[in-house]
Amino acid sequence: AFSVWLLVPYFLARVPGYTLTESGAILAAAAAGAVLAAPIGGRLVGRYVAAERLAIAGAAAIGGGLLLLSAWTEQTPTALRVAGLVVQGVGLGLFQLAYSDIVAAALPLGDRGVAGSLALLTRTLGTVTAASIVLMVFDMLQPSHSFVEAFHRTFQLAALLAFAAAGLLAFSSRKIGAS
Repeated sequence: AFSVWLLVPYFLARVPGYTLTESGAILAAAAAGAVLAAPIGGRLVGRYVAAERLAIAGAAAIGGGLLLLSAWTEQTPTALRVAGLVVQGVGLGLFQLAYSDIVAAALPLGDRGVAGSLALLTRTLGTVTAASIVLMVFDMLQPSHSFVEAFHRTFQLAALLAFAAAGLLAFSSRKIGAS
């Protein structure tokens, strides 16, 4: 999910016709999606859907949003750009909420402060690792491809990783439920 913050600003800066303010507003759609999804997910988790299922849905939505971003061209309408970012943001909001809930539930009530710290630590490690991998992949693709083609392939890979994470979560939650 962090690939959005690393590469989308560069893409938007290359699109003719967008001002800096317009590019910022488009990019903010991802954060808006996360902000909108988190309270909705908070109402759903535990009552209507298990946190594990919400994490799977969030990871799949992240993948879907990233896949939409991987199809961007200079001619992609602004509404489709915003839609891809919102889908990715909604997925991120749901996933982060579910992840925090899963980590907190794994520890006794008296250790919930540790759970919050553990969730922040692992999220930071994941973000740094993802940023390193995304930039490494993009840098490897850039010399032999145009910026747009490297952007497409990097986001296709990021989407594949998000879908793989959703699949692994689905598989592992089935195994845990069967035990």
